[in-house]
Amino acid sequence: MKAIRMLIVEDEFLSRKLVIHYIQKFGTFDIAVNGEEAVQAVKEAYEADNPYDVIFLDIMMPEKDGLSVLKEIREYEDGKGINAAAGVKIIMTTALGDAKSVMSAF
Repeated sequence: MKAIRMLIVEDEFLSRKLVIHYIQKFGTFDIAVNGEEAVQAVKEAYEADNPYDVIFLDIMMPEKDGLSVLKEIREYEDGKGINAAAGVKIIMTTALGDAKSVMSAF
């Protein structure tokens, strides 16, 4: 089985630890603690021809929220000729019970 390349984007330490606990056996991962770092990590990964397979993306973060990061990643991929179905898989994470925020990600 191929190791999965993952990016965890989470500003809260305990939330990062929880995600790491569940995913570490499936592959390698990098961590971004805010939206700006996440966008930079994704762009650098594509430029190095080593894109992430999966991104765990928190909705509420400082500097740039998860929905803005999601939009920026998809626009970047689109600019590179990568459609959303072929792009990185993004799993939105949140402590919110706000269905509107979750549905906005779709």
